[in-house]
Amino acid sequence: VLSASLDGTVRAFDMARYRNFKTFTTPRPVQLSCISVDPSSDLIVAGGKDVFEIYLWSLTTGRLVDILAGHEGPVSSVAFSSNPVSSQLASVSWDKTLKIWDALDTKSTKEAVELVSEGICVCWRPDGEAVSVSTMSGQILTFDAKSTTQIGCISGKKDLRMGKGENEKISANKKSETAHFTSLCYSADGSTLLAGGNSKYICIYNVQESILLKKFEVTQNRSFDCMDEIINRRKMTEFGNMALVE
Repeated sequence: VLSASLDGTVRAFDMARYRNFKTFTTPRPVQLSCISVDPSSDLIVAGGKDVFEIYLWSLTTGRLVDILAGHEGPVSSVAFSSNPVSSQLASVSWDKTLKIWDALDTKSTKEAVELVSEGICVCWRPDGEAVSVSTMSGQILTFDAKSTTQIGCISGKKDLRMGKGENEKISANKKSETAHFTSLCYSADGSTLLAGGNSKYICIYNVQESILLKKFEVTQNRSFDCMDEIINRRKMTEFGNMALVE
């Protein structure tokens, strides 16, 4: 298991012995916000939050292979291509760009795609021919990996119904205007896309038709905050919401 941390390190853990057997560091203190491993499990990549760079390590040697620079905002997500014979790497940032790199030839020209909003998460289709990006505007954009042309768009803002917190003055409908997906995952055949965010729902979309197939409600535990879309303020006391008391 690999993890990236705001302390500027990437740690590799042995799940058989439950120990940290290798630690990867950066040349200068950097808050790392995302991590990905290539299909061969030899290259590790992590994106910076305060320093807008991408760091590439070799898992075998533990050495820093390269530093990829080009983003002008915090790197929010990185992902290696799921194609085992490809060395492509995709990254999205708060600078509203998607960049596709070649991890083995970092000096080559990188493909940059302008997004409509800040990029949150990036995910490759299993065949490695397309890449999908979730944005802050609540959309899921799909691009062709070779031509970088947009081939699909899913608007899922209305599918992520956000609840209202007990101490919040903003209504649930107003909060839903800022709803976005923070995690994406393709099915094995690449026809459907699973998406989740700061909501109690997980959505499944048909990528080709750009339609919602099914929406799952993860939990109905009302003891969690922001589960109810409407809160009766008359039942709010200094001890909490009396509507939760049976």
